[in-house]
Amino acid sequence: MNTQHLTAVALSALWICGCGLFTEVSESEHASQAALEAARAVEEEGRIEDAALAYGEVAERFPSSDAAVTAIRKAALLNASGANPVRNDSVARAWLRLYLSKDLTEGERETASLLLDRIAFSSELLQRLRRQEQRGDSLAGLLREQARQMRDQGQAIEALRKELYKTSEELRKLKDIDERTSRRRPGAGSP
Repeated sequence: MNTQHLTAVALSALWICGCGLFTEVSESEHASQAALEAARAVEEEGRIEDAALAYGEVAERFPSSDAAVTAIRKAALLNASGANPVRNDSVARAWLRLYLSKDLTEGERETASLLLDRIAFSSELLQRLRRQEQRGDSLAGLLREQARQMRDQGQAIEALRKELYKTSEELRKLKDIDERTSRRRPGAGSP
C-alpha cells in the first residue's frame, strides 16, 4: 500500500468518526432541547414545583448541552419563587452557584449575583419572622397563663368574699345573742 492510499483511508476513517460524533452531539442536543421544551410546557401549565424539578433534570442529564445553562437558571428561579409551594432557597442558591460557574455574559452574571443576594436576604428575613413568630407564640402562652392565674385569683377572691360575708353574718348573730343574753341576766342594767 502506498502512502496516498493510507492517507485516504485515514482521512476516510476520521471523516466517518467525525460524522458519528457530530450525529451523537446533534442527537444529544436535540434530546436536551426536547427535554427543555417539556420543562417549559410544565411551567406554562403553572405546575411550578414540577417545572423546577424538570429543569433540574435537564441540567443533570445534559450538563454539557446548550440547554443546560437555561435549565440551571430556570431551576434556580423556580426554586426561589414564592409561587412554588415547596420553595427551597437552599436548592435555589445551589443552582445559582452552578449557574455562576458557567460561561455567562457580564449582565447575566450580575443578575445571578443580585438574585443570590436577594435570596440570602429573604432567607434571613424569613428566619427573623419565624423567630418573632416563636416569640409571639411564647408571649401568647404567657398571656394565657396570666389570664388563667387572674381567673383563678378572681375565683379565690370571690370565695373569700362569700366566706367573709358568712363570717360577718355569724358574728352579727353572735352579737345579737350576746346582747339578748346580757339583758336577761339578773342585775344587768342597761347602760
